[in-house]
Amino acid sequence: SDSNPGTEASPWLTIQKAASTMVAGDAVHVKAGTYVANTNCDWNDAAIQPTNAGVSGSPIIFAAAPNHVVTLTNNGLAGCPVIGTKKSFVTIHGFTISNVGDKAIVAFSSGVRIQNVVIQGNTVSGIQGPTCDNAEALSIRGVSNPIIRNNKIFDADSSPSGCDGAGIRFYNVDNAVVENNEIYDVTYGIYDKDN
Repeated sequence: SDSNPGTEASPWLTIQKAASTMVAGDAVHVKAGTYVANTNCDWNDAAIQPTNAGVSGSPIIFAAAPNHVVTLTNNGLAGCPVIGTKKSFVTIHGFTISNVGDKAIVAFSSGVRIQNVVIQGNTVSGIQGPTCDNAEALSIRGVSNPIIRNNKIFDADSSPSGCDGAGIRFYNVDNAVVENNEIYDVTYGIYDKDN
């Protein structure tokens, strides 16, 4: 129940409850299951995202619990990324995301440049938009110092014709570290679109 205190013995029901409650230094460990994200979102506004920012040395961490398979979905709704952040010092780790429309994970600056987002150890597949435009497994926009590592990304294209899908797409990003990712069956593996 989201009225619980959010401990392991009395957990919250939804990941978004954790996202709206967590402050710098907090981590949510999500146990095995399939979680359907709230579909009240937009292309740059993930269904699950933190209300607060982390700080250097004390990030906010969303993570699948060790040895738990955690699947996030939005039932294929295009234009509604499942998880992401508009805040600095946020980590997204260990989720399985598939068949969620045209974006899975986003880090998006909404005016103030965000810093130090880490996206690691996720498996993302089945990214497909309704038109020939910007299907992105990971969409990173207006971010400094992102780390994208140890992700498996496949089957990302923009339409049945496969004309504009990217495993990772950067817009106005600097000092990115991209390492040890496995990316295949996409139109573009890594696409640096905007300087």
